[in-house]
Amino acid sequence: MNRDRFLMLCFGTGICPFACELSVYDDRSDTPPTTSSSGENTSSDSSTGSGGPGGAGFGGGGFGGFEPVIHDLCPEMEPIPDSLCSHWYMKCEYGDDPRPECRKRFDCLAAGPDPLFWLQFAPEKPCAPLDLSNCPVEPPDSTSCNTTNMLCIYGDGTQCGCTGTWLCAQASNAPCPSIAPNYGSSCPLEGLTCKYGHCALATAMVRYCSGGVWAEKTPECGD
Repeated sequence: MNRDRFLMLCFGTGICPFACELSVYDDRSDTPPTTSSSGENTSSDSSTGSGGPGGAGFGGGGFGGFEPVIHDLCPEMEPIPDSLCSHWYMKCEYGDDPRPECRKRFDCLAAGPDPLFWLQFAPEKPCAPLDLSNCPVEPPDSTSCNTTNMLCIYGDGTQCGCTGTWLCAQASNAPCPSIAPNYGSSCPLEGLTCKYGHCALATAMVRYCSGGVWAEKTPECGD
């Protein structure tokens, strides 16, 4: 079942109210049930998650509410779209692109009486590879530049972009990984919150460790 058919079933016929509800969980004062690795229900109010120790990061504009967490690791290999899955509302991400919209994202959902299946939500279209050939050798200072929309990535995870002047987002401090980990992958320290990128570069991401699994927190980038 592809995404279009899923949405048609959901909004056109109303036979999958639970799946419809998932698509509007942006302001999550209520969350679907979460499941620990032992199979216990661990539902909590996702609007109140708080970060523990973490790197300074550099997001710009603050960071917003937490996403629901399913405390189970995602498959190591990315799922085949429309293949069966076993954990309702599990959210998995794959890739290491610093641009959030360029990573592959899958949700485990169901439409009406159908079995749970993997639905791919991103990327909507393939992203062009980053061209680093014209990037400065080292992260530049806040000097003027004229190559707009250039994004440069450095070995320690620092991101720099040309927005009329060079703008750099420092890499997260240890114990945060230098590159934003995929949500649904394993994490080492409960409560660890890590910030990546910058809103002005369209690379802002936040990850926090909950139940041994990286989860996503939505950046607040303002208007």
